[in-house]
Amino acid sequence: MRSLQRKSWPKNSDGSQKVFKAYKDFLPDLKENFGRYCCYCEKRERKLDVEHVAPKSHNPSQILDWDNLLLACPVCNRDYKKNKNPSRAGYVWPDVDDTFDIFEYHGDGSMTVNQSLSPQKQVEAQNTIGLMNLNAPGGKNDEIRMIRMEQWNVASDLLDEYKRKKISIDSIVENVVANGYWSVWMTVFKDYPEVTQKIADAFPGTLPKYCTPPSNS
Repeated sequence: MRSLQRKSWPKNSDGSQKVFKAYKDFLPDLKENFGRYCCYCEKRERKLDVEHVAPKSHNPSQILDWDNLLLACPVCNRDYKKNKNPSRAGYVWPDVDDTFDIFEYHGDGSMTVNQSLSPQKQVEAQNTIGLMNLNAPGGKNDEIRMIRMEQWNVASDLLDEYKRKKISIDSIVENVVANGYWSVWMTVFKDYPEVTQKIADAFPGTLPKYCTPPSNS
């Protein structure tokens, strides 16, 4: 799950703070901040939902709160998460937690919790997997697991090509941007920071620690 950095409240061209009358009006600014990807399963999605981290039915005061909004695919948002979590408590979230460090991805398409975390954080991470059904066989999100496995295989093939100097970093990045599943690709190429940094650079809103370090010049 890609670790995210949220920008400050969106502003108009004159620097004044934008005013939103409906939560769906946040969609363009959320896409600009986070890209066109589900913040949970990571797939590239043409029709993304404006997702309330703390559900609006439980937290009406946060319906138009920029800090409570993410982007999610309809499956993660409407079919699984819904309003099952009364608040942020008890889970991990990509805009406030380093979720790429929290979850581990594997060649069979599964995702597991980093066992070096504290017991409490492990429970919160497992709760998050369950909330969006990101790892359970069967159901609509089983497709996500299968696609992660497919993406792992594609990434592994391109890694072999990269080792043989048969493919450029730019071409690898183009594949990731076109399909999503950022964490899978970052895991497969973990031993090649010159690649992972460029992948991270290409995804808006990625936590800076994973991106190319700023130049000192």
